[in-house]
Amino acid sequence: MGKKKVKKIFNNISVKYDVTNAIISLGIEKYWRFRFNSFINGREKIIMDACCGTGTSSFEIWEKTKRNSLLYGLDISEEMLKVARGKLNKIKNKHKKIEGEILFKKADIENTGFPDNYFDLITIIFGIRNINNRQKVLKELRRISKKGARLLCMEFNYPPIKLFRRFYNFYLDRILIKFGSIMTKNKDAYIHLVKSIKDFPQPLTFKKLLENSGWKVVSINTYTLKTCVIYEAGKNKNNNNLKKTYFNIEKP
Repeated sequence: MGKKKVKKIFNNISVKYDVTNAIISLGIEKYWRFRFNSFINGREKIIMDACCGTGTSSFEIWEKTKRNSLLYGLDISEEMLKVARGKLNKIKNKHKKIEGEILFKKADIENTGFPDNYFDLITIIFGIRNINNRQKVLKELRRISKKGARLLCMEFNYPPIKLFRRFYNFYLDRILIKFGSIMTKNKDAYIHLVKSIKDFPQPLTFKKLLENSGWKVVSINTYTLKTCVIYEAGKNKNNNNLKKTYFNIEKP
């Protein structure tokens, strides 16, 4: 799907996006985000949360740094960013003294406009599957990452186990699309979601794409019967400064 259609979809569902995700994921999304946040060490100073949407992930990552980092949340949907900025205003009113800062910016992450070697950490949560030219984006994110920086990507996965696929297809096609349509009045958005999940590469295929884009893949972890995957990659200085590579792709 083209950028304009993707942007239109997310603009249309922005107001009810968070509550709809919580319902259609049956609450499992919170667990996945908890696992993702365990990869954030809290010492990162300059961070990008790419495809940040309504900022849910941005704020959770910022909290891991004790609100002491400079975090950029980038998205192409202005309506999603309006929701994120509304959340930020509430946080600023609650916490009068904040050392760090979050800046939400409308941008295409194929061409971010940031200088080379700028970020300590870049995150993408449930966003890379909406991008057509993924290799171009991954190369751009590597360009703007410092040497030794990391890329953390969490994405849905279409489970390879045939028996489980029957159940998963029923959930995607009959439940997710139906309830997403009822909640947001936008059936096309959830038809796109299901298609993007089914079309996204399997973990080892996406690993190759990361490597072909110049990243050193550090770890791959799958969760909930392989329906969610967290990829950790690094832009390393001399091939030995990152921790030992491991692929936990069999973990349920």
